Amino acid sequence: MVDKKVFAGLGLVFGLLLVLAIILVFGKSDAKKTDLTLYYINPTDYILEKKIVTVDGSADLGILLTNLFKGTDDQSLDNLFPVDVKYNSSKVDKENNILIVDLSKNVLAVNYGLEVNYLYIMSIINTIGDFTNYDSIKLTFDGKDVQFFNNGLYLGDALKRDY
Repeated sequence: MVDKKVFAGLGLVFGLLLVLAIILVFGKSDAKKTDLTLYYINPTDYILEKKIVTVDGSADLGILLTNLFKGTDDQSLDNLFPVDVKYNSSKVDKENNILIVDLSKNVLAVNYGLEVNYLYIMSIINTIGDFTNYDSIKLTFDGKDVQFFNNGLYLGDALKRDY
């Protein structure tokens, strides 16, 4: 005959396994998700439009800009970034409260005309500004200052978010 203590122990183990199975099946996931606000050009109205993208885990500037540069599935918005654009690094000019963001120089390899070039650069500035809460953002390209984007848009100073 089996001891009552064995039955009680087996009952306890079975109960714990049942509770664990219920938690695994019906419990909330603790996986963190982060919403990113990305700005893309609306080619009909020549304005920037926000798109919210949710990513798994937490995000940094690299994840933010990678998502911006890969574009959107929304057919009403333009994806204008070259495929091999990348984020290199960032640093803060604490004295002037400016975020300096270094990107690959091929960001500058396009020319869509003055108005669209402005929106193209401002899509980067607004996306970074929303994420970091910096109002002034200076872009550099492969570690170098660039004064003008396609001989039109002045990039020699920090740019302000433009919403």
